[in-house]
Amino acid sequence: MTTGGGKAASQRAPILLASGRSWLVSSMRAVLEPEGYGLRHAASVATARHEAAVQTPAVVIIDEGLPDCSLPELCSDLLKHVLPRSVPILVYSAAIWDEAEEADALRAGAWDIIREPIRSRLLVEKLRRLIQIGRLIGAAENDARTDDDTGTMALGGFVNVLGVLGSLASRQKATIGCAVIGPTEPAVDRELLAEQRSWTAELVHRHTRGSDVAAWIGEADLAIVTYDTTIAGIKSLIRRLSSTEWAGRTATDPDGLSAGTIELDLQGLAVAGRSGMNGPAGRAPRESVAALVQIAEAQTALRSAREAGGGVRAATAP
Repeated sequence: MTTGGGKAASQRAPILLASGRSWLVSSMRAVLEPEGYGLRHAASVATARHEAAVQTPAVVIIDEGLPDCSLPELCSDLLKHVLPRSVPILVYSAAIWDEAEEADALRAGAWDIIREPIRSRLLVEKLRRLIQIGRLIGAAENDARTDDDTGTMALGGFVNVLGVLGSLASRQKATIGCAVIGPTEPAVDRELLAEQRSWTAELVHRHTRGSDVAAWIGEADLAIVTYDTTIAGIKSLIRRLSSTEWAGRTATDPDGLSAGTIELDLQGLAVAGRSGMNGPAGRAPRESVAALVQIAEAQTALRSAREAGGGVRAATAP
């Protein structure tokens, strides 16, 4: 079994860089290729549109130095005509932007901004985070309602239920806790992974309340949302899950259960519930994306716990 580190997670994740500056292409390639990312380069708007259409990238990085289009214009064009909503756009500026320029880029659909000088570790971590969020959005937009193997809710239905809980919690001034749990060492073997998924789902079904909601957000990662529960209550739930069913398994057992936790923002969830996942042209609206970003932060905390050998990690609020 293996935890699947950051480099393994980035394998086969193509990054499309739209830039007219060769030095930036070389710099990005030097940073990203050793991390397992494949970098594709587009020196013009036409090439960027073609490359994005031929193979959907995991992330698009747009440089402000394109010769035939402004950065916000290309963001908007790609999102309207080429890219699914689940593909993150990261914009790059060598200059110091003012607030209006940043707002233009974000309004056009950019998810984040990086500036000169390029800081390798920060760039790689941003890409890992954006790809993770993009995958959650893509799964949610498939709008599956249940997982066939375990009977657990899938991500599309999960987002809609989150909105209902968020609206209720906002009116009652209640808190919503979230934990993303899974085996500390997810199995590589498909049969063993299926066993782990079954065990995890069984734990949750037996030891959570009827008002709690759970959904798969990865092959081995299960998100649990608990109404009117603080982070302390979430951690108590995780301890209860960890101490009951995992002991006494066979030699194929995972080495325990790990988790990432976060307290969800109620306002964002309430808006997500009103919007649902069925936005224009089948794309997730921005408010639903905001809800998924928070869950992705808890999943990132779970990944950190696994890399440290197990345990519970609190997420940093986005």
